[in-house]
Amino acid sequence: MDVFFFYETQGTNPVMAILADTLMSMEVVWVARHIPSEISAALRYQKKTAQQWKNDFARYQGQHFPWVCPWYDHRDTIFSCGDFPNVPLMGSRGCIAYTPVIALRQLKWTQFVPDKELLGGVCFQYGTNNEQHERVRKAWEHIHKKGERELGRARAYASAEYLEWRNERRGDAIPVPMEKGKDRAMTEIESLRNQCKKKDELIERQRNECADANTRLAKRPRNVKEVENLSAEVKKLQDKVKTIEEETTKLRTEKEDLEVRGQEKDQVIEQLQEDLQQAQAEVQMIEQLQEELRQAQAEAESHKTLARDYSIELMKTKKNERLLEVQVKELKIERDYLQREIKKLELSRTTEGYMEGARRT
Repeated sequence: MDVFFFYETQGTNPVMAILADTLMSMEVVWVARHIPSEISAALRYQKKTAQQWKNDFARYQGQHFPWVCPWYDHRDTIFSCGDFPNVPLMGSRGCIAYTPVIALRQLKWTQFVPDKELLGGVCFQYGTNNEQHERVRKAWEHIHKKGERELGRARAYASAEYLEWRNERRGDAIPVPMEKGKDRAMTEIESLRNQCKKKDELIERQRNECADANTRLAKRPRNVKEVENLSAEVKKLQDKVKTIEEETTKLRTEKEDLEVRGQEKDQVIEQLQEDLQQAQAEVQMIEQLQEELRQAQAEAESHKTLARDYSIELMKTKKNERLLEVQVKELKIERDYLQREIKKLELSRTTEGYMEGARRT
């Protein structure tokens, strides 16, 4: 109201204030649909400090944050326009590129590592590059879409390679926690693989040292003390090699167990995602049925109103019919009376005629 008051009294342009309020409302709705429901409910009636909100968010992991809005209607996605690698968006003052390939999870697709050539963008203001403006305008005449045939089955999921690529892209200054489930298992497996690789390298190095010690021992057999020291050193190295080999075997066993558990978790996650999709489909069906029920109730109310109007009209018609019946009866009575009077007149005239004839004779 203040905006329109200032517009009326001071001639202030209300567009910027209305636009800012609209964008703020859209941002609040977007945030409320992409955070845990407990925090979303608290946003409506609780006031907290920044540290308190930070502590609340710290209790949640990546899987607690939904990536897709519940009302999102999943269809084929516009991936590029014309010869652009992405989607150029034309605004009121300029143009900027939108890259769907880095937002696939929000569109119910599997997020994978994007190709570098797809990350190129375009950004310019109108009037500074008319050729580029014309190129963008013509690009929208040729829209390229992708769906399940190109991207596979729809599910809001990010691959382990993408999460690693995202962490490297953001840098060490902004660490991104790995998600639980399959991603966490894949991280542990990769860590074990690196450890096994390092252990193998250490074993190879210790074996080389043993071989060098044996060679030195073979070349210098004259010094008994030195031979004994070399023998002790060889024995220690062999013990180390044996210990490392045992640790490596143990790590390999753990890695195999983790891979098995990771596969089992994959199956569980896929089943849960399928159940979630089915539940979302059922929710959408229920919402559609509720909408149809509301429409049917509205139609029923409309029919009830028409029925009441028809009933009132019918009562008026019956009342008019009764009035008409009364009038018809009254008219019949008047007709009978007139007919009797006419007969009386005719009889009177006939009698007068007889009497007149009798007089004349």
